[in-house]
Amino acid sequence: MCGKMTLKNQPCWHSESRCGAVCGKKLKCGSHYCQKQCHRPGQCEDATTRCQQPCGKPKKSCGHPCEAPCHAPYPCQESQTCPFKLLITCDCQNLKAEVKCNASKSSEGNSKRTLKCDEECARLERNRKLALALNIDPSTHQDDHIPYQQEVLNHYKSDPDWSLSHESAMRLFAADKEQKRFNFKPMKPHQRAFIHGLAEDFGFDTESMDPEPYRHVAVFKTPRFVASPLKTLAQCVRIQNTRLTDANAKAAETHKQVSAARSTPLNGFYIHGARFGLTEDDLRAAITSVFTDPTLTILISFLPHDEIALRASHHRLTPKELETHLRTLKPSLTTTLLLTNRLAESIQLCAFDPVSTVPNVLRQESDVASGASGWSQVAAKGAAPPKFVPVQEAVGKKTVYTVLGSRLAEAKKKRKEEEEMERRAKEGEVVDDWEVAAERDDA
Repeated sequence: MCGKMTLKNQPCWHSESRCGAVCGKKLKCGSHYCQKQCHRPGQCEDATTRCQQPCGKPKKSCGHPCEAPCHAPYPCQESQTCPFKLLITCDCQNLKAEVKCNASKSSEGNSKRTLKCDEECARLERNRKLALALNIDPSTHQDDHIPYQQEVLNHYKSDPDWSLSHESAMRLFAADKEQKRFNFKPMKPHQRAFIHGLAEDFGFDTESMDPEPYRHVAVFKTPRFVASPLKTLAQCVRIQNTRLTDANAKAAETHKQVSAARSTPLNGFYIHGARFGLTEDDLRAAITSVFTDPTLTILISFLPHDEIALRASHHRLTPKELETHLRTLKPSLTTTLLLTNRLAESIQLCAFDPVSTVPNVLRQESDVASGASGWSQVAAKGAAPPKFVPVQEAVGKKTVYTVLGSRLAEAKKKRKEEEEMERRAKEGEVVDDWEVAAERDDA
């Protein structure tokens, strides 16, 4: 019908064939184009009526497009206030507010309106100047601090090329001292979340604007912004990978040391709560009856907090055989130190570091038995709820409830006596001593 295209394989009974393309011919107004689909020549949308499309010309008062119906060739009247919304800020870009334009031919509305900075703006400005004054030279200071949120780094890992391009745009905007606002192109929700998080790490403020599918992110400079982060997203990801590798290596080494310590045979005794003033001579005299084997060497070491280490060595026995031998001696040693002589509070087998000259404890017998370290047992006991012992009152001592009940009884008795006096006064009976009369009535 429009004569622009040739359609093949059309049924012969079709009297009119439409290609479905938009006309696009310039209308009589000279400002708009026909939006109707394929039609015959001379049947554009302004064939019978004048153009009804919105004017769209920028207004002289505010620059927003005119929303009135087409009125060409006449100029825009601009008699009504502009309904478009705009974002106004303070001088330092810290405060923001969304208001209607309200500009008209007789008033500029809110197009040139700004907000007044408050105390928070002044505080942020002071902090910015202080940060600039104390700026650290990146060439002389290197650390592994990561200035980005984990969500931002995760998005970079999933899409590094796209994230790198938008990070570069953010850095160019940060380097431009004259530019206060930057609008990104419309993007998907998860990409906008990345822009919001990255701008927050830079010290910028953000705002999502326009409905879908044209929703985009506007970035504003605020007093919180000092400079772009010294590290890029790629550098921070490498730092995280290095940390993870080091942590895995350290965990493997720790597990190896713990396994080695658990496999170390027990080679001594650990005495807790030694008696005050106990000397090495007294202790050695007490254990002589237990360690009768002359080839078994016992090294005594006094430790802080009333603890004593007894390290055993035997040049003929293997470490496992020495552990078995010490287990057989433990009941006799416990009876001698705890029950007979009362030289300590408790005793248990212990594995000391055979290489170290000082008594370095690797594990204790209780660790193997309970599956937890001694400190875990102490912490568990400390977490137990305290026991409260009820306080018994002394015999003959009155509680607050007894005293209060006595006072109430006295007040009730006094009120009864006053009511009795009023009754007798009304009946003409007068007594000289009302207290004696009240006692007589009670009797």
